[in-house]
Amino acid sequence: MRTLGPNENGEIWMKSPTLIRGYWRQPEATTETIVDGWLRSGDLGHIDDDGYLFVEDRVKDMILRAGENVYSAEVEAAIYEHPRSTRPRSSDYRTSASVRSSRAP
Repeated sequence: MRTLGPNENGEIWMKSPTLIRGYWRQPEATTETIVDGWLRSGDLGHIDDDGYLFVEDRVKDMILRAGENVYSAEVEAAIYEHPRSTRPRSSDYRTSASVRSSRAP
């Protein structure tokens, strides 16, 4: 893993005292997700020159939510179908937590 520069895309890793410490009774999942205190979010994106974080995609196309599989393509399709939507996008925000956009070596 290496830290990327501004505007370079990679997996977003986060570190904050408010993040989870691990998964309940799932040590393997905890070890996979939390590396040296950094949480691997499973999101892909970048931090721009002004420090804004842009989330652009997921590492995996399926998100497990409340025991249900949710596929990013289905979410995007639903957003496209909404009459007031022109394209899917997430809110841009400047982060106060430590965030690292990284790519495996």
